[in-house]
Amino acid sequence: MVFVISEIENEEGADIVEKDKMTTKAGIKEIYLAGGCFWGTEKYLSLVKGIVDTEVGYANGRTENPSYEDVCRKETGHAEAVKVLYNPEEVSLNFILRLYYDVIDPLAVNRQGNDVGSQYRTGIYYVDEQDREIIVDSIGELQKSFDKPVAIEVIPLQNYFRAEEYHQGYLDKNPNGYCHIGTEKFMKAERAMDPELRYRPKPAEAEGAKGPELRYQQKPAVAGGTQDSELRYQSKSVESEVAQDSELRYQLKPKEALKAELSDIQYNVTQNNATEPPFRNEFYNNFREGIYVDVTTGQPLFVSSDKFESGCGWPSFSKPISPEVTIEVADRSHGMERVEVRSKVGDAHLGHVFTDGPRALGGLRYCINSASLAFIPKEEMKEKGYGYLMDLLK
Repeated sequence: MVFVISEIENEEGADIVEKDKMTTKAGIKEIYLAGGCFWGTEKYLSLVKGIVDTEVGYANGRTENPSYEDVCRKETGHAEAVKVLYNPEEVSLNFILRLYYDVIDPLAVNRQGNDVGSQYRTGIYYVDEQDREIIVDSIGELQKSFDKPVAIEVIPLQNYFRAEEYHQGYLDKNPNGYCHIGTEKFMKAERAMDPELRYRPKPAEAEGAKGPELRYQQKPAVAGGTQDSELRYQSKSVESEVAQDSELRYQLKPKEALKAELSDIQYNVTQNNATEPPFRNEFYNNFREGIYVDVTTGQPLFVSSDKFESGCGWPSFSKPISPEVTIEVADRSHGMERVEVRSKVGDAHLGHVFTDGPRALGGLRYCINSASLAFIPKEEMKEKGYGYLMDLLK
């Protein structure tokens, strides 16, 4: 039997009744996720579109209403967990789980990052029996990427106790507080949209209004570059198709799988932010027609018609294939102020973007490591599933 007890009961359990209304209102669903320290996990999940509320607490232990100290020191058996309330019309459970896997080590037992103990175990605790099949199928897909067994606990929620108030929204109250999740993951969560639900036609679109082909024209250039979006992103429907389908067609892979698939230089560049040598890399002087894709996922990133000779010794592009396929992050490493470019789906380090590109092409130079890319020549694009991008080469 599932029971939920709040930290403080006022007026004979009024707080519990209020939370019950939240979980049932307008078809809102709930799931409980344990993924190490709940401070970072709550912040990460709270950023996802379609997740309407989160709180942290202690799940599936042996005692009632434990304190944080009890959980840490008295072996109560509870896991630090995040209660997630979500609107299934805006985000699916399957997509939430995929995001959850992205910030945990699914093979670790009673450990996440620097945090060690049974309270830091990973777990998916459900309250709706119909969700079990979705969870089991999702875990099965995840397991295909590993030789060792996935250690995520999948069981019904047996009990849950809301954590003390100072733990709620901890990183909002303490922006510099401890967190085992990197900043880039928070940015990814904030931009994440469920591909299964993202492009359901809205009433205006169904009546013939223009769809997504124009929605990406207004991405501002990096400071110092031109603000003329027409020089950067034309309203080609094929570019919109790339933006729409990327998270559906292409999947983030676990690092263990990437180690087996990639060369040493490819792995070090994409996963460890390394930089390959200039003029001694595969594509710096390649000007054949085709597209360049993320070597870790196959997601299309750049097109040959946007490539130019910059003299820097690395492949240089005036823009990505769509502004939605990359993420730009402030980079202050090595005593420099730069803007890092990462692939959106694969979260792979690609290179940096600078404001010294040809003004006629928009003023930007995307300086990209060859090791982060795979090149698909024009004559092989249809065979390899990229035929829908042929129009970009015309």
